[in-house]
Amino acid sequence: MVSDEEFINNFRIFNSKKNAVIRYLLRKINNFDINETKIVDDSNRVHVEHILPKKINDEWINFNDEDHETYLWRLGNLTLLGQEYNNRAKNKGFDKKKEIYKKSEIKMTRDLVSIDDWTTFTIVKRQEDFAEIALKIWPRN
Repeated sequence: MVSDEEFINNFRIFNSKKNAVIRYLLRKINNFDINETKIVDDSNRVHVEHILPKKINDEWINFNDEDHETYLWRLGNLTLLGQEYNNRAKNKGFDKKKEIYKKSEIKMTRDLVSIDDWTTFTIVKRQEDFAEIALKIWPRN
């Protein structure tokens, strides 16, 4: 069994390209400490949204090709979004995506609206926050 410190350190840099794994982790993190609206486990209705999109355009000036490759699949760069909103968000810039996120009923996605700029630092910080929550969800004892 790993120590809490090792768990957090590993979770901070965790990435996956498996939507089922991503959806499970994000759903558990989002639902932690929420008693009202829980996210359903339905991949047809709730999609994995890349905040920094798979294809970047001129609106993503904070990311070069190396950053894009490094951070694209990090858990801190991913959120859950209803199908209809995810189809609209696609490769839009962060400011435009925030207008879509504002309409979401998913707390972790609505929380993105309060962030000014999406950067590598923002992704790292968000994932560190997720690591702290994950430790509470999956304690060692």
